[in-house]
Amino acid sequence: MISTLASIKPKIEKYITMICALYDVDVDICDNDLIRIAGTGVNNTMIGEHLASGRLSKKAMEERKCIIAKAPMEEEMCIGCINRNICIERCGMTFPIIYDDIVLGAINITALSEAQEAELINEQDKFVLFMQSICDLITLTVREHENFLIQSANLKIQEKLINVINDGVLIIDENNRPEFINRRGTKILGYTLGQIQYLTSIRQFSIKPLNLYDNDLSSCRITVRGETRILTGYFHDAGNLPNGKNSRIFVFFDMKSPEKELHYSDGFKVKGFDNLIGQSSVFLDMLAKCKAASEHLDPVLLC
Repeated sequence: MISTLASIKPKIEKYITMICALYDVDVDICDNDLIRIAGTGVNNTMIGEHLASGRLSKKAMEERKCIIAKAPMEEEMCIGCINRNICIERCGMTFPIIYDDIVLGAINITALSEAQEAELINEQDKFVLFMQSICDLITLTVREHENFLIQSANLKIQEKLINVINDGVLIIDENNRPEFINRRGTKILGYTLGQIQYLTSIRQFSIKPLNLYDNDLSSCRITVRGETRILTGYFHDAGNLPNGKNSRIFVFFDMKSPEKELHYSDGFKVKGFDNLIGQSSVFLDMLAKCKAASEHLDPVLLC
């Protein structure tokens, strides 16, 4: 399973760039399992691998504070390290990354030259404050990422619930542009959300609410490629969404022509099944099937 820090790796790499832009140091970031997430120099070629030693990182995470090793070869914590005899580090600092009281990992800062070592030691207090700010930025990014995941999960759940509703659901923004349509709505209108949004962009699809009273039977005029239909249903205020838009939800269950009646070209109006005349068994069977079909919104072709 991917670790929390690994899930925000692109942002972590940007923070490493910030550090290196201000200080000439090597950077290595690992998660709480001592798996390398990102790094500079040779560390960048071993992403996803377990730290060879990780003693400083482990100690910083266990003690939940910054650990400074000015002379790694002489530090007690380095005794017994398998890399002690070949270690080229002159000075090291490790900062734990703590989010909501949980240790997520650590940032290792290493000086490999006398110049790097002098810079770290001379500006130690300033550097520590800077790195604490970097750790805060990382934890803030983690919080934003978790909030995004929660919001995405909630939206998926809401979409699944909306798609099992028998009625059509259409969400429009404050400018009457479509933002969402469920499966039933797609079936009624005959267009997917992507198709509707494209037709809207070329002015071949428009929506005009005829009234906006919440919880009252309302209607909405839909014009697609020059053909106008009326949707009947209920409007509900969705409030201010995260994108800053004030959207409205329209739950509809019927679609008909503006005149609310069907017309033949010769002007004859069909108002119901009572106007159909016939007594044969074939006709009566057809009539029964049409009445059954009329309970649904699926189109029927009668020949």
